[in-house]
Amino acid sequence: MTSGVYAIPPFRTTTDEIEDWIDKLKNFILAMHGSECATDRKLAILKTVIGDEASLAIRNFQAGEKDTFEHLVTKLIAYYKPALQTSTYRHEFYNQYQEEQEPVEDFINRLLDLASKCGFRILCKAAEGANLAVYHDLTNEFVRDRLMVGLSNESTRARLMREKDITRP
Repeated sequence: MTSGVYAIPPFRTTTDEIEDWIDKLKNFILAMHGSECATDRKLAILKTVIGDEASLAIRNFQAGEKDTFEHLVTKLIAYYKPALQTSTYRHEFYNQYQEEQEPVEDFINRLLDLASKCGFRILCKAAEGANLAVYHDLTNEFVRDRLMVGLSNESTRARLMREKDITRP
């Protein structure tokens, strides 16, 4: 019987999906250490094999987000997965135009639906202790801007530009 050193390649943000990589890691841990592998050992293995790129991101996570294997896995998925989804939704949002014969109210609702997935909230103050994080929601401003660009009728655009709140029909 030959013995060899088995390894899992580090996570690469440009080519790997984080959930797929974590599945490979879990299978690697199971194969190498069995189902009774201690969670602190799993955490150490994850931090060791994930690679330099993700290690830099992990350093910036809050202590409670990286104190256990499960917490770190959850945070890594949340950290890497939405970036792609947010970019995809924003691309779709910024390419919206009013369809022929589409009522303005329907166009606004379509924009609002997409905007809700775009992450147009900006963190103003991080959570500290019992104090919640403070965000500034720019969704309505972005919807208004996209609406002005995407409207098909110039007179409707001119009328709406004079109104204060156009994002709620």
